[in-house]
Formats: sequence, C-alpha cells, structure tokens
Amino acid sequence: MKYLLIVLVFARFCVSLALSDEVVLNANSIIKKSDAGVAVVNDKDASIGKAMEFTAGANNPLSPNPTVYVEMEFTASTGKYYIWLRAKSDGDTSTDSLWIQFDDEIGTDKGDRYPARGLGNWLDVHPAGQYVWASNEVIPPDGPTVVSYTFEKGGKHKLRMQPRQIPHRIDQIWLSTTQDKYPKDNRPVGGFAVKYNGKLAVTWAKVKVE
Repeated sequence: MKYLLIVLVFARFCVSLALSDEVVLNANSIIKKSDAGVAVVNDKDASIGKAMEFTAGANNPLSPNPTVYVEMEFTASTGKYYIWLRAKSDGDTSTDSLWIQFDDEIGTDKGDRYPARGLGNWLDVHPAGQYVWASNEVIPPDGPTVVSYTFEKGGKHKLRMQPRQIPHRIDQIWLSTTQDKYPKDNRPVGGFAVKYNGKLAVTWAKVKVE
C-alpha cells in the first residue's frame, strides 16, 4: 500500500477538511460521553497518544439509552461508507466488540448491524494486547465481514458508540468510501476530517494511492 503525504496549513478562520470523503475519528472527536464507564486514557500506541477505553456498561443487545457511551459529530457526503475500528483488548473473545449507531438510529434499538454481534470481534482472529484494524471479524455464514453504512444525506452527522463487551480500547474509527478490503497493516491512518478553531494549524493525511 502506497501513501501520499499531504501537509496543509490554514490560519485564523474555521474550516472543515475532508479528503476523498474519508472520515477518521479519535478521542479528540468526542462531543459528549457518559460520566462513568468510559475514559480517554494515555496510550503510546494510539494515533494521537490517547485512546477511548470502555470499562463498564456492556449491553447485548444494544440499548436505546445506554449508561455508558461516546458521541461524536462529523461531516460526510452522501454514499456508502465502510466502517473500520483500530482497537485492542488485553482480554479474551468476550471483551472485543461494541455498537455504533448513526443519526436517527440514536435513541432507538436500530443499528445492530449484520450479524447482530456488534462491530469488532477482533480477538476471534488477532492476538490480545495490540492495535488491529477490524470491521467484524466473526465471519457470518452469508454476509460481509466488512460492515458498511449508507448516508442518504450529506452534511453533518452524529455517531454514538456503546460497548457490547468490555474492557477494550478504541483508537480510531475510520469511515471509508474506498477501503472495502482489510488494510495490509495495522498502522493508524491520518486525520482526514479536521476542524480548525481560529488559529494557525498544520495537519497531514495519509491518502491511499492505488
């Protein structure tokens, strides 16, 4: 996999950057979270040196009103997005999955995704204690292991994440219009969706080049 390194500089105005309709979210993307059961923790192996850690509040099936959750906002265009998680757990296969809901699904029991085992399940394939990319590692009998979601409208969207199992950490959530196959390695991807708040800022992005 080849990458093109892009450096962009903006000054003294607020702008949103979206490259190739890719969206990458991390701990800095949180707009709201529960007071207990989830925390932002320092992690040298995470893309920005910190990750989201779920330690309580596991729900199976997902809950319309979870006691433990994280919410984020982002901008995305209309279309189909493949959902990827860069995640790790030090436990076993009962610690490695979560639920993600979008927009109108939030506050309902919708969004469990096929095959209703949540997202992730990386310890069914990968070893514990290291960050890996996963979509849904539990291979269903007649469905995809790469889970996707289609946004019918472009613009601002909302995401809610709640644990199905615990404990585990999430470094990045990558919503990609192009990455329909498992990444060739487990390195983080660069920040494609970035907001600037009235100050000089520099960012970079790893853009996949076929």
